Amino acid sequence: MLIKSFFIKKTMKQKIAYIFFILLLYLFLFDPPFYMFRGALRFSNLILASSFIYIIHYWKSIKQIVSFQKRELHLFSILFIFIIIRCALQLEMSFVNKTLMAFLNIFMVLPFLIHFAKKNGFGSEDQIVRAIMITCTIATIITMICIGNSIVQEVVKFQILQMDEEEYLFKNEYRGFGLASKLTSNYGFILGFIAGVGCFYLKRNKWFLFCIPFMIIAGVVNSRTSVIIASEIIIIYLFFSKQKLYAVIIGIVAFMFLNYFESFLELIGVNDRTFDWIMSFQDQVSSVAKTGNIHSSYTANIIFGSHVIWPENIDEWMLGRGYDIFYASGFHSDNGWIRQLNFGGLFYILLFYYIMIFLMRRLVNSHQRVYMLIFLLVFSVVNSKTMSYPGDTLFPLMMLFYFFKIKPAPIKIIKHENINSNYSSPLL
Repeated sequence: MLIKSFFIKKTMKQKIAYIFFILLLYLFLFDPPFYMFRGALRFSNLILASSFIYIIHYWKSIKQIVSFQKRELHLFSILFIFIIIRCALQLEMSFVNKTLMAFLNIFMVLPFLIHFAKKNGFGSEDQIVRAIMITCTIATIITMICIGNSIVQEVVKFQILQMDEEEYLFKNEYRGFGLASKLTSNYGFILGFIAGVGCFYLKRNKWFLFCIPFMIIAGVVNSRTSVIIASEIIIIYLFFSKQKLYAVIIGIVAFMFLNYFESFLELIGVNDRTFDWIMSFQDQVSSVAKTGNIHSSYTANIIFGSHVIWPENIDEWMLGRGYDIFYASGFHSDNGWIRQLNFGGLFYILLFYYIMIFLMRRLVNSHQRVYMLIFLLVFSVVNSKTMSYPGDTLFPLMMLFYFFKIKPAPIKIIKHENINSNYSSPLL
C-alpha cells in the first residue's frame, strides 16, 4: 500500500529500481553491521565505493548536483584540510577518518542517490522523501518485532549484530531494538527526525500519520533523545504549517499519544526495565520544566556538568588537543560542543560555525525559515548528546533535505554517458 501509488504506470525496471533504492537508503542510513569478507568490508564502505564508480560514469549529469553546492563543498573542504593538519600534528588520525566519512557521505553518496532516483523516474523531493519515510517505516516495523518477540531480539542482537555479553549487559539489555549499527544514538535520532519532518509531507502521504506514533516509540526505546527531536519538529509544524486540517489532526494525535503514553508502551510489549528507563527520562523532563533548573535532570547534569571539560592552556584554547576526548583515558565527554572545542580549539569552532551560519543564511535566502529553524534545533539537540558533524548519517540526511530546500535548478539526465580518453573526472 505504501508504494502502490508509485507502481501505477511504472515499468518493471523502474519498480525494481525503486525497491533497490529503498534498500540502498536503509543500508546508507542505518548501516546494519553485516560483515563481508571476514569483516574487511561493511555496507557503508561498499556504498562509498559504488558511489565513486557511479559518479565517475555519470559525472556530466552529477556535476550539476555538486556544482549547486559548490560553496558548501569549498567550505567543508577547508574544514577538512584543517582537521588533517591538526591530527597530523598530534599523530592521531581517528578524527580524520570520521570527518572523511561524513564529507564523502554529503558530497559523494548524496549526489549518487539523488541522480540514481532522478535517472529512474522518482527524483523529485516528494518522491525521495516518501522513499525515506518508507525506509524508516521498515526500520520501525523491525524494531516493533524485536520489542514484541524476545526470541527474535536475541537472534538479532547475538547472531546478526554479534554483540558480546559485556556490551549487551552494559548498554543494550534494556535498549538497542532493531537492525542497525549505532542503535542507541544515530538510529533513534533519524527515526525521531523523520517522524517529525514527515508531518510536513502528510498531504501526499496520509498513510504516514498512522506510522508516526510507532516511529517515535521505535526511536525512544533506543535513544530517549529521539523524542525531543520529534517533539520540537512537531511543535514547529503545529505553529507554522499551512495545512490546518493536518495540523489539527497531528495535534489531536499528539495529545492522545502523550496522555496514553504509558499504556501505549505496555500495549506493544516493552519490558519492565526498558519501561522504567523511558519513564525515568519523562520524570527528568518534568522536573526541569517545573523547576527551570536543567541540573535537576540526572542526564542533563552529566552532559552539562561532569562532561564539560575545558581546555587547560592557551594552546589548547586556540588549537585544541588534536584528538577526540570521547575516547580519551582519564576523562571523557559525550557533549559535542565540548568535544569540538577540545579537538580544534577556537579556530575550529569559528571555522565550523561560520559554515553553519552560511547554511542557515542560504536557507533563509531561499525562504526556508521553517526548515532553518528545524535544522538549527535538531543540530543543537544532537550536538549536545554527541557530535553532529563529524558524526553518523543524521547530518548527511539533514543535508539532503537542505539540498531540496535551497531549490536547486532542474537536473538534466544525460543519457548514454561514457568515459573517453579526453574525459577526466575531478574526483580522480
